[in-house]
Amino acid sequence: MIYSIKNEQLSVKIDEHGAELVSVCFRGKEQLWQNPTGDWAGHSPVLFPVCGNCTIVIDGTTYPLVKHGFACGCDFETIEKGDTFVKMRLRSNKKTLLLYPYEFELSYTYSVNGNALEIVHELHNLSDKTMYFSMGGHESFNLDEDIDSYELRFSEEERFIHCPHDLEGMLTGESVLLGAGKVLALPTDILQNSVTVILTGVRSNRVDLHKKTGEKLAEVYFDGFDNLLLWRPMNAKMICIEPWKTLPDTVGKQYVEFSQKKGVEAVEGKQTFTTKRKICYY
Repeated sequence: MIYSIKNEQLSVKIDEHGAELVSVCFRGKEQLWQNPTGDWAGHSPVLFPVCGNCTIVIDGTTYPLVKHGFACGCDFETIEKGDTFVKMRLRSNKKTLLLYPYEFELSYTYSVNGNALEIVHELHNLSDKTMYFSMGGHESFNLDEDIDSYELRFSEEERFIHCPHDLEGMLTGESVLLGAGKVLALPTDILQNSVTVILTGVRSNRVDLHKKTGEKLAEVYFDGFDNLLLWRPMNAKMICIEPWKTLPDTVGKQYVEFSQKKGVEAVEGKQTFTTKRKICYY
């Protein structure tokens, strides 16, 4: 089932399947990718318990997780709903335990406040043992023009270090410096044919999407996420801005214990991990 929340500026639709945003209209204009070219049917999948192509090894056992994990393919249940917010929850079950050996409750709360869409992630560990996980966002942004007309403006000075990936989405182990400063023009030479720009070690907790002429489209807040990925399907007029806790695996290094991978979070038994993100539209 798809639920709607709204205020005077924003009208948002969220699908219980995957707890995925499927529409964000700001002052009547659609902001999320709606697949007009048929290249990608997604809009804003939730990433859990891994981001990208990542193998999970726990206590020596390898678990068969798909890219981005299983949450985006699961049906959540709506447990709270108001005019301006909705909260959806996924509980571990027999199927998830075969893929990820932890008992949990994962909830996403979406709310609108003025021009801001706020997203709260909550992960409750139902067991007594420590649980290890990653999570990330994958929100899309429609563009009126080709992407070479746009740039990202970061809240902090950055060295834009890109980690290339292979055809399977795994890191090659190489790194490329795309520049330094607070402004990164969307790199059209990389963002072609569904190739991802993978920025690691990001210091900023906010990035603004602008036209190079100055017009601001969005502010994306992602405190607590050290990696920022940029992607578009084929050569579409859109961009996904994706804060990730972890990076994809590096070729030949995927069978490391999950708890030892950089960026993996831990939540102790019976405890809850909470993180918040926000997108402001203009």
